[in-house]
Amino acid sequence: MGTGIGWCRKDIAVRLVLQGNGMKTVRDVEGFTLMELMVVCILMGMLLSFAMPTLKNTFVSSEIATAVRKVGGFVADTRQLAVREHKPYTLSFDLDNQQYWYELDGSINPFNVDPASLTRLPEDISFLELKTYRDGVKTSGVVSLWVSEKGYMDQTVVRLANESGEEFYLLFLPFSSAFQIIDGYEDVE
Repeated sequence: MGTGIGWCRKDIAVRLVLQGNGMKTVRDVEGFTLMELMVVCILMGMLLSFAMPTLKNTFVSSEIATAVRKVGGFVADTRQLAVREHKPYTLSFDLDNQQYWYELDGSINPFNVDPASLTRLPEDISFLELKTYRDGVKTSGVVSLWVSEKGYMDQTVVRLANESGEEFYLLFLPFSSAFQIIDGYEDVE
């Protein structure tokens, strides 16, 4: 870099710093003010405080919450399968063996082979009850739910719990493939 005179103040400051003792003064260094940094930190803190509950549920998830979401997704997927294939399906919940599956409605299983869709709950999680509008409350045995070719099914509430007493309810509405998860005990109608 030459020793000529620069065309702007910034150019002169840079030349003086390079030609001098190598030390920069506060006036010559560009950057953010303390006030700007504080405003950014406050805004980030406010955004994080709003996002924290959602992030907590996303990253810190219990095994029962994961199982409840899987059961809900399984039922929703079965309803969508019925609509996509224009065929009715039967959803079955084995409340004693803690497993669930779907089959094409009217299919016959002469060799009593487990269906390909058979899914088991984790060891410490169990179905406590299954309540439908038509059949009432069931606490044992195999409960079958019919899913029409349009994806409709009876309004159903599935109650799950783990060994430590945490309970969740899954609420399935007749005409919507969406489901609602209810945490804790409630009298769900």
